[in-house]
Parts: sequence; C-alpha cells; structure tokens
Amino acid sequence: MRDAMWKRVHEELTRLARAKGAYDVDEARLLLEAQRLRVHEQVGYGTLLEYLERLFGYGPRMATERLRVAEALAMLPAFRDALAAGVLAWSAVRELSRVAVPATEAEWLAAAKDKTVRQVEEMVSGRKRGGRPTDRPEPVTRHVLRLEVSSDALAAFRDARRRIELEVGHSLDDDAAILMLAQYALRGSDDPGRAPYQVAMTVCVDCGRGTRDGSGKELDVEPHRIEAARCDAQEVDLTHVGAGAPAPATQTIPPRIRRLVWRRDHGRCQVPGCRAAKFLEVH
Repeated sequence: MRDAMWKRVHEELTRLARAKGAYDVDEARLLLEAQRLRVHEQVGYGTLLEYLERLFGYGPRMATERLRVAEALAMLPAFRDALAAGVLAWSAVRELSRVAVPATEAEWLAAAKDKTVRQVEEMVSGRKRGGRPTDRPEPVTRHVLRLEVSSDALAAFRDARRRIELEVGHSLDDDAAILMLAQYALRGSDDPGRAPYQVAMTVCVDCGRGTRDGSGKELDVEPHRIEAARCDAQEVDLTHVGAGAPAPATQTIPPRIRRLVWRRDHGRCQVPGCRAAKFLEVH
C-alpha cells in the first residue's frame, strides 16, 4: 500500500514538472506577443514590467529575466522543446541562454543532459555568449553577495564601515569595505613581524591563473591580487613534487625586515590587503 502511494505522488509531481515546462514555453511565447502589441498600454500600465508585476507578481528583475529568456527561446528551438518536455527546467534554460546561440545550441543541450541547475550554472560560468562547452572558461573573479539583515545589523555595518573609512582617510567601495571588515575579524597576532592571519593561494606557472581557498571553496583571484600576495608571502614550489620531496617554503620578506618596514610606515602598509600573509603554492 505504501509503495503504491509514493509511486502515485512521484508520478503526480513528475506530471506537474512537465506541465510547468510546457507552461513556461507558452508564457514565453505570449510575453513576446505582449511586448510586440504593447498590451500593457492597452490596459493602463506605464511599462511592461509593471504589467507583469501586477499580473504574475514578478519583480522587475524576474520580469526582465523572463523576457530575456523568451527572446532567447525564439532563436533556440531545441531548448524550447526540451523545456516543454520537462527535460530542462526553466532555471537551467535561463543559464544556458546566456551563452548558447543557434550554432552551439545542440552542444550545450548535450552538455547539460542529466545535470542539476547548480551544475549548469558552474558549466556556464566564465564562458561568453557564442562559446562552446569545451572552451576554456575565463576566470570568474567577481561575485554577487546578497544579504537580508535587520535594521540593527545594517546600522552596525554602516557604523563599522564609516569607522574604517575615517581610519584610512578616504571612502571605500563595497569590495574594499567588506575586505577590510573581514580582515579585522580575522586578525590575530599584533606582532608586526608576523601577519595576523594567513590565506592560501595557488598559482599556475604556465597560464598565471591563481585561486584562493575560501573556507573550502576555490575562488579565482585577479592578477593584481596575486602580485600583491607575492610581495609578502611564503612560497612553496610544487612543480617537482613527483620527482621527490617538495622544495622548502621560502619567505619573501623576513620577519625582521617586515617589522622595520612596518615601523617605518607607521603601521600602514601601502599595498591593499597585504596585512594577511599569503601562502602560495606554485604549480
């Protein structure tokens, strides 16, 4: 009896998933028609985005994405059919439509087979429109961080940011403010000869691509960050690991010199972010 019940529920959910795909295809077609006929003006709305928010509850961002995907599906019939059949979810089509063009549609469809939406996002990341799944992705060094916080947390963040800006003597963009707040939280030793905390970077000697470990996740690093890391780091050469024991770590700046420079510059390093020691693995 229990087996029959879960099977029935599974079949119903599968049916709904397929029906949702077909619904998404119909919606995409009608959105383009509504845009062409300027339906929103006929019913008294100033913009199509306002019309879609009133009708479907889509916020401006979601409405814009729905329209973008609808335009892409008009040029990508294989994606449209896969969505209608429930083979691809709308979220996966959204990501694939950022890179796929008619000439590469079949390749991307094959590459996305049996992948989750998260896996599709990773596959698309770092690739440009018109590229192929087999192309080497470009390093992704910018990330979106969205937070929903209380008024107290927002006020504290603004106060902390303002205090740091007063300390450094100029305003900070979001990237610099978050980085410096994180560095304050990670600080350890007050000895100017030793960094208060340590990060781990890996750099390829062939292509120069560098990554930084972020609590177990490898993140691409901009070239100027790698150069800043190398100004004060411990480097380990791993290019000959297979031939024997790796070379010992080398210190770019000895602690004694580091203390002298720190005192000379009155505790203010001129290189952004260098208060953290960098542990570089060179591959």
